[in-house]
Amino acid sequence: MRNTIMAALVIVSTACGTEGPAGPAGPAGPSGPAGGYDRTKVYCLVSHGAATATGMTVTQTCALATDTPLSGACYITNAGPAGYYLSNSAPVDWADPSKAAGWSCSWSAEAGATVVDTIGGATAEMCCIGQ
Repeated sequence: MRNTIMAALVIVSTACGTEGPAGPAGPAGPSGPAGGYDRTKVYCLVSHGAATATGMTVTQTCALATDTPLSGACYITNAGPAGYYLSNSAPVDWADPSKAAGWSCSWSAEAGATVVDTIGGATAEMCCIGQ
């Protein structure tokens, strides 16, 4: 009886562990859009500003809602105040074709940092492909 159970387990585990042959390849996908991107239409916009203590956010958008967003970045062009750090760097409206895509940059203060009214040199950069 024990040998019969063992033999049945070997047969079941062998049958479950094998794969059949691969099926036929599917049809080719549709062609992509004609043309492609024109590198001469790539541009970057920079919003230099002083992030205020009430918002501490600087945002830059593409020039037009029809422009294609490529990338965004946040940085401070000078040393900035001690105890402040970039707390959010994120795309804005990239999925909404009715709005110009942008990039938002927010800074926050560490506990105990001296409160400032502005962060001079706070910068948001947005690179896009113009239409």
